[in-house]
Amino acid sequence: MKLSLAAVLLAICAGSGLISAAPAGTSTVYLPGLLTPVKYGTARVETPFTSVSKDTFVKQSVVSLFVPIKTPTAHLPECDYISYIRYRHADGPSDPLKADRVETFMPGTLAGASSADQLARNVIFYAKEKHNLNVEFWALDRRANCLDDQTGVFAAVQGKNLKTGFDYYYNKAAIAGRKFAGFYSNTDANTAILAELGVEQTSSDWYDVVTRELPDANYRATKHYASGHSLGGPLTAFFAAYDRDGDVKTTGDAGYNQAAGFIGYDTVVTTKFGPANIPEGLAKIIQPIIDAGFEVAQAGFRSGILPRSLLTALPVVLNSETTQLLSLVGGRAVVAPKAEADVKGLPRTPTITSAAQFFFSKTVAQFATFFPSAFNLRATNEALVGAILSDRSQGFAFLQASVGFGTGGKIEERSFPVGASPFALPSNESQAASMLPLSSPYPLGVPSDAGFLGQGNGPLYEWLDYDQIKEDGSNVDKANNGQPFTKAKFEVSSISDLSRSLSEAPLDFTEHYYATRTTTDVLFQNLGSKNVMPKALHLDGYTKRPILNVVGSEGLAVGGQFGDLGNHVICDGYNHLDVLLANRKQTLGRQENSSIYSADFIAKVGSGVIA
Repeated sequence: MKLSLAAVLLAICAGSGLISAAPAGTSTVYLPGLLTPVKYGTARVETPFTSVSKDTFVKQSVVSLFVPIKTPTAHLPECDYISYIRYRHADGPSDPLKADRVETFMPGTLAGASSADQLARNVIFYAKEKHNLNVEFWALDRRANCLDDQTGVFAAVQGKNLKTGFDYYYNKAAIAGRKFAGFYSNTDANTAILAELGVEQTSSDWYDVVTRELPDANYRATKHYASGHSLGGPLTAFFAAYDRDGDVKTTGDAGYNQAAGFIGYDTVVTTKFGPANIPEGLAKIIQPIIDAGFEVAQAGFRSGILPRSLLTALPVVLNSETTQLLSLVGGRAVVAPKAEADVKGLPRTPTITSAAQFFFSKTVAQFATFFPSAFNLRATNEALVGAILSDRSQGFAFLQASVGFGTGGKIEERSFPVGASPFALPSNESQAASMLPLSSPYPLGVPSDAGFLGQGNGPLYEWLDYDQIKEDGSNVDKANNGQPFTKAKFEVSSISDLSRSLSEAPLDFTEHYYATRTTTDVLFQNLGSKNVMPKALHLDGYTKRPILNVVGSEGLAVGGQFGDLGNHVICDGYNHLDVLLANRKQTLGRQENSSIYSADFIAKVGSGVIA
């Protein structure tokens, strides 16, 4: 019997305890972008996929690398792979080491690789147009996405038949022989792996992607740039702090020596993220308490007493099923944006029913009584996406994008779940950040006409895209203060780009099983725990390279609550997601600064050196 080199190495490493053994009975594995399984242990798989984006100069593929996780915790075989979306210029080289620059990107809390789709395309465009550089952009997926199953969405969008997706997730239909395993609960055996997926594992995975795909150390130190959005900012800094061999004296393997510079998107690249650092004297006194707190949290995650994922914490409204539904809704808007959405035909599961009512209730009474029912509103597919994620429609600050506003029927100011936040009243309306996770510095509007007695015979709500909003907002409904809900200067991202990002790629826009530990690790590390990242031996490593923080004027970082912005640029009118989603064609004579400044930054020769 002949064995492949990969199989031999796998057996040796497993026997030595260097990696976990393959899950029992494993022979094949499902990888993103493929509808049929491949042999478990296949070292690298790259799969091109098609896009309806007008940016035909970009080639996109999904890459999966076999990197078995070093843990005794039982896990799905898919969790022994890490994946990323590779974007590159069609005229550029196929070998990434021949590209002029490579930017790797870490998503933020609850976000997946495809959240950076439009940013990737824009950076590639401006690097070529302004600097004649062929740049690659790699959007990373954290390992927790091994629990996601995008088969239904991907097959539906690629085949332009969204019924395929809903049948896969809700009617037990098979696609190429595969059936959906269901949405995992917090105590499901398959979610146990989430307790092991903290900041150090994320840093290690990032390191593996970069060093395996860019094996030239000098190239990494001078032409590779690491970046991140939201929580991806501190994760970028912790990547810089990471030391592969655990020896602080040998710095060639230090994270900061694998990059020429760092970029943060609506965040701050720093290891001192979040609460202010504790004074050194006090830190020494309370460190045992902090370390004990970390261990208690870990025990809670491993036992399932604490939510292993932020999206397994709630049984309804916002959980893994909700984020999967976003992908399906986005897919409908890609295939048939102007067609009426089949709102009445949505599955009436407890999650979808409660989530729909949550996003479309004007008052708490409407949410509590389910009257009028959200299922009786009529909207086009793109209007449904916009009403869920527009920064003038809903108050989840981390999910807000400036993608236009609804039209075609009455839209009224809502007081549920929040009204305009008293904590973020703007002194300058162009720099009004939403400071709370669930808040808004502006009035929020919700479609309110479900017809006579709310029975579903009301008007068809449509969507005004970002570039259709008039400068004075005169074609937009007015809030209770008599002012239009939005104006042209506050809208920068296209509803079509958002819909694509939600559904088109094999990797998710949202991370359906985002590991809570990723967030708590950052907090415990900042409080001084020594147990979180044993290999974070260069906590000032991020300061050894140039940094650019790209901040939205309506985002989460502009007020300084994430830390000192340092070398930064503020993008006017941008919300938290707009730094990733903004369209290149801006209104009012503006330019798309998030990608332009990024392209300018990475075009400069890095200062990285091998120490």
